Amino acid sequence: MKKTTLCKTIFAACFLLFGEMSHAQNNVGIGTNAPAPTSILELKSINQGMLVPRMTAVQRLAIVTPANALLVYDTDSACFFYWNAVIPKWVSLCNATSGSVGPTGPAGSPGATGPAGSPGATGPAGATGATGIGTAGATGATGATGVGTTGATGATGPTGATGATGFGAGTPGATGATGPTGPTGATGLAGTNGVTGATGATGTNGTNGTNGATGATGVAGANGATGATGTNGTNGTNGTNGATGATGATGAAGVAGAKGATGATGATGPSWTLSTVTYNTNGTVTVNGTAGSGGPITSANAAWLTTGNLGTTAGTNFIGTTDAQSFVTKTGGSAATNERMRILSAGPGVYNNTTAAANDVFSAYATGTAGAINPLGAIAIDGYSNGGIGVVGQDAGGNLGVLGASVTNTGVGVQGQNNAAGIGVVGLITPNNTNGIGVLGQALGGGSDGVFGFDSLGTGVFGVTQTNTDFGVWGYNTKTGSAANSSTGVAGAGNGTNLTNYLPQGSGGAFTGQYIGVYGQARKASNSNATISAGGEFGDSTITGTVIQVFVATRYNGTNYKVYSPTGPATVSESVPDENGTMCTMFSPEAPEVLFEDYGEGQLSNGSVNINLDPIFAKNIAVNDQHPLRVIIQLEGDCNGVYVTDKTANGFTVKELKGGSSNAKFTYHVVANESDSYKNGVLDSKFQDLRFPHSAIVDQPLSKENTVRTRVSAKGSSSKNRVH
Repeated sequence: MKKTTLCKTIFAACFLLFGEMSHAQNNVGIGTNAPAPTSILELKSINQGMLVPRMTAVQRLAIVTPANALLVYDTDSACFFYWNAVIPKWVSLCNATSGSVGPTGPAGSPGATGPAGSPGATGPAGATGATGIGTAGATGATGATGVGTTGATGATGPTGATGATGFGAGTPGATGATGPTGPTGATGLAGTNGVTGATGATGTNGTNGTNGATGATGVAGANGATGATGTNGTNGTNGTNGATGATGATGAAGVAGAKGATGATGATGPSWTLSTVTYNTNGTVTVNGTAGSGGPITSANAAWLTTGNLGTTAGTNFIGTTDAQSFVTKTGGSAATNERMRILSAGPGVYNNTTAAANDVFSAYATGTAGAINPLGAIAIDGYSNGGIGVVGQDAGGNLGVLGASVTNTGVGVQGQNNAAGIGVVGLITPNNTNGIGVLGQALGGGSDGVFGFDSLGTGVFGVTQTNTDFGVWGYNTKTGSAANSSTGVAGAGNGTNLTNYLPQGSGGAFTGQYIGVYGQARKASNSNATISAGGEFGDSTITGTVIQVFVATRYNGTNYKVYSPTGPATVSESVPDENGTMCTMFSPEAPEVLFEDYGEGQLSNGSVNINLDPIFAKNIAVNDQHPLRVIIQLEGDCNGVYVTDKTANGFTVKELKGGSSNAKFTYHVVANESDSYKNGVLDSKFQDLRFPHSAIVDQPLSKENTVRTRVSAKGSSSKNRVH
């Protein structure tokens, strides 16, 4: 009776299943009444999975003529296998390959690493040669699969007789005894192992990396000029004579005595006999006579000896003229071409010419200069010093201490050379001179330089000023307009580079360096936050008077800025090409706060997901009640909509509305305030609380254009006229 009931139950279940399959139009859904029309079977569950047949490797290999794509789970290797009828072979899904493969050939030996390039004297190290990579060996052939003979299935024992069916409410009949199980057939012999595939060929060695290029040898510094032999020091001036003692009081006049009688006339004295005239060490002449003549007699006036005089008196003894004639010195003869130096009767001195330049106290004329008597040398004045100063020029009346003017394309107005750790040229402005110039170099011809500083070890040009309104080094370009031959006010080159880069329309400064063209650093004397400081300041103004100032590497009011513009609206932009290659401008967005932002993507899992922010991003933002994390979600799948909750500096949670359980994908955009910066526990820069902070009140740049232009113009015309 129980057996009959079980059969009826199974029959009813099969009837319902096949009835449902028929209702589903040749496809079956388990867990759903609406299987996808393109599927023959659709399984749907949130707490159950699909379980495929599980068997050992022996059982899997014993399947005869498996269907293509047959899927089983191998309990020995804990992997899914499917039958690939093309190979034909069982393929493990754990290997994620398109078929079983023979053993992989060993990787080729890496090529030898190229040796580092031998560095030059100052050149960079040569690049490391690329590491060679051998090609992978060919895949070995797959050995044939052994096929064992499956043992015959034992005969099924006879089915026991069915008990009589009860009738009505009678007791069920007894179940017939189960027939004995037939003996299990013998296991077939295991097939022989397939032949092992041949080992793949060894990959070829990679090519050796090329040797790095040898760095260029640094340019040898020029030899310093040999210093001239120092001249003998002049004799020190004689000490002043002591004051004359007071004259004693005149005694009372005695009573005049009586006049005596006139004496007899004496005998005539002897005649003088003169000898060779000689000079005393003080330049006087002594005349000797015969005995009894009253001699010798020494001249009251003295000559100037070529060996120098002794016992001279400053202001009394001198060499020169006492009339309105110039004092002239010559060497090698008395001809006009033998003249060397002349002190004019009016006072100025001139060397290698007969006339000094106007307004000069001393003029020296080098070879080739108009008015020069002889080609004595190419350098008019050269000052040498060993620990001191070669040339000092000082002016306290608003003019020039030293003026060097070159009117040729290759000449040099002033050259200062230093071969040690000193300075070639020094220009100083004293505090009492409020409108002076330490060093002025003016180039009046094309291709020449006003000031050229060269030092193979230190600084080419160094300027110092002790006033608030003047310049240590100042370069001025008097060329106006945008002509192609306009020049540059100040040019500088560092690291041995040749200064070849400058603007053809002219500029205030043009600087070239091997790695950094312009370097600026501010060094405030105090830590006042109210004072603005910057490594560099750049400005521009239009004819309408609008001033644009931009500071780089700036600190103001306790905040560090990379770029800061306090003078009004200005934007940051770049250029990109359009479809025709024409460059178009793009602008950077700006905000009233200091913000960091990041982008990412995520996916809901049953309607919810936690998103973790990048730890570097999270470390540098401030998230609290005053500084919320702003999150913008863009859905990329169908759902009820989402909202964001549990926002912290480390992440946030995205949930589907109305308790949805979809798995929709989305992208997100997060924005947060940058956190304040601390160094060694001390606040270094404020960021997180800034919102529309007041801009710095920056002084407008001062201009000396009119005053300096007048001075340069006057000096330029003066120096131009005074070159002879």
